[in-house]
Amino acid sequence: MHAMHQGNVVLSLEVPTGVLSLTLIDVLYVPNWNEAYLISWRKFDETGLFYMFGKDGIISVQMNSDDSVVLQATLEYGAYQVFPII
Repeated sequence: MHAMHQGNVVLSLEVPTGVLSLTLIDVLYVPNWNEAYLISWRKFDETGLFYMFGKDGIISVQMNSDDSVVLQATLEYGAYQVFPII
């Protein structure tokens, strides 16, 4: 697998105070890969807004400010599948 595109990705994340628009800058991506998206933890981490927590086959991306979960990934078929928290 090789990244075929590079650019900015805009995500809309549901947080307790509403919707947070987050732009990840200079992200490599592979469109339509296995009907899923690959998300770079490094790019989330670079924003300084989030931390990652994992346990028992579930990974959560949480806000540093209030610990609210904005993304959650569950281990499915050998890979973590991301589902937004809505």
